[in-house]
Amino acid sequence: MNKFFKFKECEGFTLIEILVAIFIIGIAIVPMLSYFTNSIVFIKETEIRSQAVTIAGDAVEIIRDEAKDNWDNLETVVDEFTIDDISGGSTDYDFLTTFNIDGELYSFDFDGNGSVTNADDDIGRQLEITISWDSESKEEVITTLIRNSGDDSE
Repeated sequence: MNKFFKFKECEGFTLIEILVAIFIIGIAIVPMLSYFTNSIVFIKETEIRSQAVTIAGDAVEIIRDEAKDNWDNLETVVDEFTIDDISGGSTDYDFLTTFNIDGELYSFDFDGNGSVTNADDDIGRQLEITISWDSESKEEVITTLIRNSGDDSE
């Protein structure tokens, strides 16, 4: 009868050793999962910001193109600028579905005399395009200079 109940010395892991190993691996995996979750959120936010910069860049190019023929009324062009001017009425963007676009135009003192007082000084303006989203809590701003290349004074 002893022969059936005789235990052999086995080389291997005990249940406690396996549980401790699983516990240590579990502790190491939790921060890595948190890192991957945060990186997914960061990537999504980066995609949205990239699309906002693209939209703002498109707006700058359209307004810059308009400035060639309509320098004297450029302030009105910027004030009346809408997203329809960029997309032709379509708001089919991959990541940025709801956003606002705003443009500001400032006089710019190219020669450094402190003011833009006459038409000869009005050789350029500073354009600032702001794209905002998430109830305007997040935004991207593009600022550029536009030079007066046309001669509207005649």
